[in-house]
Amino acid sequence: MFLIPGKRETLRIGGRAEVVRDATLLGSLSAQGRVPALAIAVHVDEAFFHCSKCMIRSHLWQHEQWAPLDGLPTLAETMKDAAAIAAPVEVVEGIIKEDEERRLY
Repeated sequence: MFLIPGKRETLRIGGRAEVVRDATLLGSLSAQGRVPALAIAVHVDEAFFHCSKCMIRSHLWQHEQWAPLDGLPTLAETMKDAAAIAAPVEVVEGIIKEDEERRLY
């Protein structure tokens, strides 16, 4: 399912995907001087546009309409619980923050 922020229509594709490490392809996908270690190639068998009704009803692009997130676990809490990580949540949060700052590109 492909979403474009601000667009109400969606694109759904069916097919197969594979992880690729082709150097030429990866080089063409570089951003901010960084070349990705791998990419996902999608082989499309079928593609469908979907009408905008679900986006309109969900208010997906209207953040003031979103349900509150109070009580939902953070990414760090979820990772700690799902992977049974022994480190405190604060340590996992620090790893996530560092990863966002140093490895975004």
